[in-house]
Amino acid sequence: MKIIAHRGFSKSYPENTAEAFERALDTGAAYIECDVQQVEDDFFIYHDFYLDRLTFHSGRFTDASCQDIATLQTISGQKVITLAELFNIVGNKATLNLEIKTLENADLFIQQLSQLMQTYDTKIILSSFNHPLILKLKSKLRGYRILDNIKFAAVIAHLPIDLAAFGEQLEVDIVVLEGNQINQAFVTDAHQRFLEVWCYTVNHSDLLTKLKNFGVDAVFSDDPQWALQTLADNS
Repeated sequence: MKIIAHRGFSKSYPENTAEAFERALDTGAAYIECDVQQVEDDFFIYHDFYLDRLTFHSGRFTDASCQDIATLQTISGQKVITLAELFNIVGNKATLNLEIKTLENADLFIQQLSQLMQTYDTKIILSSFNHPLILKLKSKLRGYRILDNIKFAAVIAHLPIDLAAFGEQLEVDIVVLEGNQINQAFVTDAHQRFLEVWCYTVNHSDLLTKLKNFGVDAVFSDDPQWALQTLADNS
């Protein structure tokens, strides 16, 4: 089972920040998840659609300008980093799961992503709750050399009545569900369709054990150090 550092080492360090990603790498995490939003012609690592939970400001994140975000500090005193800064931190030391929250210009995103992946030799998972966006990105990436180092993941928050059929329909590599929603039937069905099953957000031993027994392929955890150690202790 793979362990994915959810927004970096977000249990102990401010989520989606340089420090959280650096400390996740220190734990030996081979996979790091983060959230991507477009503002003007750049891409930033930020989860919420609004500013009020993580900063002293209000309003929608995407209504800010790049100049605003460059001077923005989170409540923890951290800056909001760009996609380019994220790649500079992670390089090829871990696979990056980029969950796309907002994206206005897919061509611009692919252009920057291609440059960064080639510069840093980074492997990528592109994921989203926005399934039409996944299809759009898959279509636009055809013909790009970087496609060999990209997997696609469709994220949902419920257990579908037709199990993993949505993943097969979207022709993704991975289906991602909330960990408490999943059951053995879903995992079995997904594997029969040659899909990996990933679950978020796993921070309790009983859930981690249950998902491992189901045969889940990877889990997201706010505490990758704990998750990796728990798996090692129970192996």
